[in-house]
Amino acid sequence: MERTKSTLNRRGFLGSMAVTVGAAVGLGRSVRAESSSRVSEPATSSQNPSPSKRTFKAIDWSINAWFPGGIGARFSGIGHPELGVCNNSSPWAGLPYSKNRREEVIRGWTPEFIIERFDLAGVEKGGLLACWAAEGLGGKECRVEADEVYAVVNKYPDRFYGIVGVCALPGRWSKYYAPTYIKYAVQQLGFKGVHMYPHWFGVKINDTRMYPIYETCSELDVPFLFQIGTGTGMSNSRMCALPEWIDDVARDFPTLKIVGIHGGGSWEQNFISMLGKDPNVYWGLDASPPSTWTQPQRGIVDLLKQDRGPGYREQRQNYQDKVMWGTDFPVQDWAVSLEQFDALGLPEEIARKVLRENVSRLFKL
Repeated sequence: MERTKSTLNRRGFLGSMAVTVGAAVGLGRSVRAESSSRVSEPATSSQNPSPSKRTFKAIDWSINAWFPGGIGARFSGIGHPELGVCNNSSPWAGLPYSKNRREEVIRGWTPEFIIERFDLAGVEKGGLLACWAAEGLGGKECRVEADEVYAVVNKYPDRFYGIVGVCALPGRWSKYYAPTYIKYAVQQLGFKGVHMYPHWFGVKINDTRMYPIYETCSELDVPFLFQIGTGTGMSNSRMCALPEWIDDVARDFPTLKIVGIHGGGSWEQNFISMLGKDPNVYWGLDASPPSTWTQPQRGIVDLLKQDRGPGYREQRQNYQDKVMWGTDFPVQDWAVSLEQFDALGLPEEIARKVLRENVSRLFKL
C-alpha cells in the first residue's frame, strides 16, 4: 500500500503533465478570443434557438475534453481515421458555430467557450471525459490524462466534473493499471465515473481481464460507462458490447452501476430489454440527437412515457428513471440538442429526470 501511495503522489503525477497542461492553457487564451467572437456573431435560429420554457437546468454527462492541444490534435498527429470524416460535408459538420469543421476538431475548443454554450442553452454543468482511445483496433493509443481534465474541473468546479478513461491492457505495475488509475482519479482528484471504449482494444466487457475494473468501481461506488452496439467502421473496430455480455456483467456485479453509452445499433432493442431487466443497467443517450428518438424502430419517446407499475416506480426502475441525455460533444451542440429534446413534448416530470435528475443521482453530484 505504501508503494502505491508513493507511486501515485499527486505532485509527481501532476508534474509529469505540467508541460502538456501549461501548453493547453496557453493556447487556450489565444483560441478563447476567437471562440468568443464567433459566439457573438449574428445568430441564426439554429445557432441560438428561442429560450426554453424549462424551469430547470440540464446536466450533460458526456463531453469529450476536446481542448486546444488536447485529443483533437493528438488524433491528428497519429492520423486517426475518424478525422477523415471530419470535413464540412459530413454529419460532424453540424455544429452551428463551425466554419471549417476539420480544422476546429483538430484545434479544439476552450473550457470558456463550452461554458458560453452552456449558458446559452440552459446547461448547469457537464461531465468531462478523460478519453482513452486508439488509432483503430490495435493501433497507436491516444488518451487525455486525468490530470488534464482535473485542471479544468478544479478551475470551474461548478461547471464541470471529471470522468476518467481507462484501458484493460496495462499491467499491474503500470501507473495506468486500471484499478490503480481509477483509485487515483476518484479518491485524489474527485472524479465521478469511469469510461471505456472496449472496441478499440479488443477486450470484451465480460472478459475476466475487465473484472478488477468492475470490482474497483463497485468498491468506490462510481458508475462504469462503455460504448454499446457497434464501433465505427473506419476505425476497424469490432462490436462494442452486446447485450448478452452486459447481462453477464450485471449479474456478476449486482452493485456495479453500468451505463451503456451512445445507441445500440442493430442490437438496440436487445439492450433495451437488458435495461428493463437488470436493475443496475442505465442508458446514456448522447451520440444520437433527440430528433432521432421518435423514429419508429427506436421508440424511445414511448419508452420514456411507460409506467411499468407501482413496484417499478418505487424502485426507480421505469425507463424514464434509467435514461440520461448527453451530447457527446463535439458531436452535438447543447442549444440545438435541447431544442430538439423540447420538441419531443415530454411531460416536465419525465424531462427533468432525463435531462438532470438521473445523472445527478447516478454520479452523486
